[in-house]
Amino acid sequence: MPRLPRTLQALLHSRPLKPALKADLECLEAAELPLQQALRQGSIALCDDLQPMPLSTRRQDRHFEIVCALFFDSIIAGCQCADDPSPENRLAESARLEILLDSRSGQARISLVD
Repeated sequence: MPRLPRTLQALLHSRPLKPALKADLECLEAAELPLQQALRQGSIALCDDLQPMPLSTRRQDRHFEIVCALFFDSIIAGCQCADDPSPENRLAESARLEILLDSRSGQARISLVD
């Protein structure tokens, strides 16, 4: 289960959430984020430039519930032969995520919101 320690500290100490969330998400492995399932245009999600936008935050018993829009890029996988003159185009994608963050451990459950 992924951990989001900077995000937890920001929520507990009333610090700006967006930079903390961005830093934590960028530390995660691609498989820990449901971006591949959110693709609309490309066939491979890229995790090298994630831009989260927190939409709502709510505290529940032992959890924080964060809903955010996440902007990222994708590419269309294909033949990248040495003599292929076509450039690799990045496509803009977005997903809406729900993050349930344990207020004690910082462990998070990240899922797509339809």
